[in-house]
Amino acid sequence: MRIIEEIDEMIETARGWLTRGSVGFIPITNELSMHAGHQALLVTARGHCESTVVCLLRTPLSFDACSDTAMSTHGLEESLRLLTASDVDVVFTPRWEDLFPAAYATYIRLGGSIQEALVPAHCTDNALNEFATALGQLLLIVRPDIAFLGQKDAIQAAIIHKIIHDLHIDVSLRLIPTVREQNGLAMSSHTLLLSLQEREAATLLHNCLLLCKNSIEQGVDDAPTLTQLVRTHIASNEHITLLHLLIGDPETLQARDKVIPGTLLALKARVGKHLVNDNIQWMRDGSWRL
Repeated sequence: MRIIEEIDEMIETARGWLTRGSVGFIPITNELSMHAGHQALLVTARGHCESTVVCLLRTPLSFDACSDTAMSTHGLEESLRLLTASDVDVVFTPRWEDLFPAAYATYIRLGGSIQEALVPAHCTDNALNEFATALGQLLLIVRPDIAFLGQKDAIQAAIIHKIIHDLHIDVSLRLIPTVREQNGLAMSSHTLLLSLQEREAATLLHNCLLLCKNSIEQGVDDAPTLTQLVRTHIASNEHITLLHLLIGDPETLQARDKVIPGTLLALKARVGKHLVNDNIQWMRDGSWRL
């Protein structure tokens, strides 16, 4: 396994991909350490591609949950150990200041429904555009054939999908189901920061999404009704504050008044002092990605 920090070295390495078959890419941003959810991504990527590249990127942006905590030295060492055991070909660890040097002046500006869905509920305009620009740079530097993300990162997937579509980048995007703990909590290194009481409270988030699923299956398709259902259940717990609930298109994040197959239900809440995200998706074929 090669560990590459310099952008020029990664670009040079990527030039040789054409002779080595397909390349899978797993971008991991602002995680404290790797976990079983990442392991599932690695297994999927290795099963579909001849080469696998993992990017460990620490951003200074306040985008989505818990971006104010960095991967520790111990966390990085554990992540590299897991990646070595998983037969990853390249781990790319670019420095943020190399992606955005002092003279940097070219940004991807996301507008339309994605901007409306995320600003200010998840981030500022500047943070969204800088985050999107960083993702765009990674795709152009690594040149993968397929980018793999977990369903837990559906918001990030929507951003990547928009970049790929609008900039005509030749990359396909694949999402795999969220890996969950036995209590239903979405697997994340950041949930380790929650107290036992907060972790118990956080399970209510997934339960609320499952209540929405059950209601939809019983014929409820009105988004305001589902929103009120979630608000009512979360209000019953003093440790949780609902910050945002999106019921909309999984690719454009366009909000919907009526729920139809092909709808993302994503929520963001504050649990104690920490931000927690979760989502489920009603697929176009009528199945559910939970």
